[in-house]
Amino acid sequence: MVVAGANTRLGYDGMPYPALKWIHHTSYSEWTVDYDIAVIIIDDTFDFTHTLINPLPIRESRPANGRLMTVTGWGYQEESGPSTRTLEEVDVPVVGNDECGSLHGAGEITERMICAGYLSGGKDSCHGDTGGPLVYNSELVGLVSWGRGCARPNLPGVYTYVASLKKWVEDTIAANL
Repeated sequence: MVVAGANTRLGYDGMPYPALKWIHHTSYSEWTVDYDIAVIIIDDTFDFTHTLINPLPIRESRPANGRLMTVTGWGYQEESGPSTRTLEEVDVPVVGNDECGSLHGAGEITERMICAGYLSGGKDSCHGDTGGPLVYNSELVGLVSWGRGCARPNLPGVYTYVASLKKWVEDTIAANL
């Protein structure tokens, strides 16, 4: 079940859509968390007349380092929990992949990832936010993927960089309609 347009974690205020199929990228690796993306085929079309359901175009280029992006989710508000009951958002700055790779370790960050977070720590996505959108200027940039803890200094969050996998998403949707 996919619930769209919900502001509460339980989704009672959203629109439910039965999921027919979940298709994860065939190159996804649990060890590297690379290619961390999936397509969910639903048994209907989204009702874009609902005030809280809005399509986001995929941003074709990476925002410049330091630009603030917005991440939303129902995850933990701090590393030890608990999850929030209402949809929360936080603005986090882009951290370049080279710098992010040196902070997380050699080979950890690929071109299919984008990093965001304050190097001083304090604000980040967290457990339970996985799959949530990372947005810049009303365009989808990334999806919450992984991190080491939550909002830790010098460990920015790591997101799937959607533009790098756009063709796979489009091809997968076309093959399953």
